[in-house]
Amino acid sequence: MKVYIGLDIGGTKILGSLYSENGESIKRIKKKTKAADGLDTVMNQIYKVIDGLLESIEEIELIGIGAGSPGIVKEGSIVTFSPNIPFRDFDLGALIKEKYSVPFILGNDVNVAMYGEWKASNTSEARNVLGLFCWYWCWWCNNYRWKIICWKRRCC
Repeated sequence: MKVYIGLDIGGTKILGSLYSENGESIKRIKKKTKAADGLDTVMNQIYKVIDGLLESIEEIELIGIGAGSPGIVKEGSIVTFSPNIPFRDFDLGALIKEKYSVPFILGNDVNVAMYGEWKASNTSEARNVLGLFCWYWCWWCNNYRWKIICWKRRCC
């Protein structure tokens, strides 16, 4: 069976999913990023997620890995800067390609998430998609009046 891996690499966790060729989710694994422990530790956590997805599944052929990472991403492989992971002008793709010998593509986590939502929505005629990503605050509409909610008094 041909499979793909999708990675959500964040400042607190790395979520990996193994997908069949037709997009069916087969397996998921989540590990702590451990970003405060440095770049080598983060890479070891990424490898643990990928290796964990591939173990215990017989007769599979890994045909590609895609990932989203916070920060500025260029050339589909390099993280120029990440605010919460120790990636600085870091070619993540080169390491993944070298270790797993498969194509690798990297994008900004929010851009990748929105692209995935658009693809999963089955609205091919939609030309635009709007995404709101909230961490410490969230906008909501009540009777057509926008209000802001603050959690733990961290905003405004």
